[in-house]
Amino acid sequence: MIVRWRPFSVLTVVLAGLSALLAIQKRQLRVEAEELRQTVRRQVDLPHVGMVVPAYEGVTLEGDEVRVGVAAPETRQVLFMLDTRCGNCLVTLPAWNRMAEAVERGGASVEVYGLSLDPAPETQAYAQEHGLRFPVVLFDDERYRELYRVRGIPITLVVDEIGAVEYVRVGSIFGERADPVVDSVVTAAGGTMIRRAPA
Repeated sequence: MIVRWRPFSVLTVVLAGLSALLAIQKRQLRVEAEELRQTVRRQVDLPHVGMVVPAYEGVTLEGDEVRVGVAAPETRQVLFMLDTRCGNCLVTLPAWNRMAEAVERGGASVEVYGLSLDPAPETQAYAQEHGLRFPVVLFDDERYRELYRVRGIPITLVVDEIGAVEYVRVGSIFGERADPVVDSVVTAAGGTMIRRAPA
């Protein structure tokens, strides 16, 4: 038996194939567009490795004037951005204290600062209550918060002597996940990984 294709049938099959191909391409374009949106969001809205933060002239809770964001030559700064009402900041404090102690013990040229988004009285009470082991700077200038891209907290940054971000983590650090993050920050700051006793 000979099957005869009519021109209309052939055209229908070709159009169906093209429709399927277009649907697949449209789906791929949607996925690529969403990936591009996420990349742009990360690069524009959030702090990221390679961005440069400006120098911020601040005052610690002890009254010392410091320059945050731009360190002395051959020096790194580890910056912890916090808010006294932030639950994720609170659970991250032990990891931040460990990082501060580790870079201090490591002998590298590292400055560690907490940057508080709150006024001095709340920040002072918070630092005393939770035993912060690093100086805290009042980071109350809205313009600088924008330049540092503070959209969510906590934020952990390591910046070099010109303010280029070498490490960034947005979000809490706690539990078993804290160890590799602490090591990454200490290494980015020019220190060595923390030696831990075997479990």
